[in-house]
Amino acid sequence: MISDYQFRGLQESTITESVNTAIDDADALIVCPSNPFVSIEPILSVNGMRDALSRIEKRVIVSPIVAGLAIKGPAAKMMEELNMPVTALAVAELYRGFATHFVLDTQDAQYRQAIENMGMEVLLTNTVMKTDGDKEILAQEIMKNVVV
Repeated sequence: MISDYQFRGLQESTITESVNTAIDDADALIVCPSNPFVSIEPILSVNGMRDALSRIEKRVIVSPIVAGLAIKGPAAKMMEELNMPVTALAVAELYRGFATHFVLDTQDAQYRQAIENMGMEVLLTNTVMKTDGDKEILAQEIMKNVVV
């Protein structure tokens, strides 16, 4: 049972100048369906990273939770054990104030308005990727409707 987690060494971490340059050259940041706790949070917690990434105009999060299940990995289990609702809405809450756009699966359309009320634009589309074709379609949808 998970009740808390931490990452050692983050206090000493900093982004490099080359990372800063790459961020300054970026048109958008797209976070594919990833565990917000053990995949994304450690990156955002590097000293200076969240502020640097916030300079990118469009910051897009693709929900890793669809219809109460994780697309892959332990995100749903971690949310449950941390006493969080296992919903795309709860994921959006984790990114409130950082994400400008949220990609929500059509199965979770009921959360659209609540996420928009958090200040994020919502792209409602199929996010479950079972084939390379599904991955390509999702990428095209994000590029066409968000990054443009």
